[in-house]
Amino acid sequence: MELPELEERLPAFCRARYATADIEVVEVVKMHGLAGFAYGFRVQVEGRVDGWFLRLPPPNVNWVGTADVLRQVAALNAMDGADVPHCSVQWSGDDLKWFGRPYFVVPWLAGDVLRIADGEWGGKLNQAQRLKVICDRHGVPLKAAALQFGLGHPAVATTLTACQTPEEIEENLSMISRPVPAS
Repeated sequence: MELPELEERLPAFCRARYATADIEVVEVVKMHGLAGFAYGFRVQVEGRVDGWFLRLPPPNVNWVGTADVLRQVAALNAMDGADVPHCSVQWSGDDLKWFGRPYFVVPWLAGDVLRIADGEWGGKLNQAQRLKVICDRHGVPLKAAALQFGLGHPAVATTLTACQTPEEIEENLSMISRPVPAS
């Protein structure tokens, strides 16, 4: 869906969801989505501004499988009340009158996508670079996460490291014993 069409559809959707005609959609932007279309939008209502993230399957694809946003809703709802960071679904449905396909809406979280430079989304990073960013965010050295993944995975029989000095051996031992949050 193109932004102009979404901008036309959102006010009626928001009036229905907020149960008031006194709303204004003040910002609609395309966001990064991996298996569909993702948009952010903000709504002025009752003296405040609410931010929302809208997820839609891509056009002309089967809505079952990776593009099944309602299955994603079930997974997100299953995490409510659990100790798993996630966004709780505010609204979802398969009524085609709103967006012409199933949808869900969660709060638009403060912050940003992973960026490597102004205007450059981190989707261009390779896997090791992405893992490093995630480790940095959690205060865990990438080396500790890598060593502990190999040591803790049942399919891995041996973990080898390339140590050339006693200091490197000590560092590896330190990384093995360093706390790493569970996945």
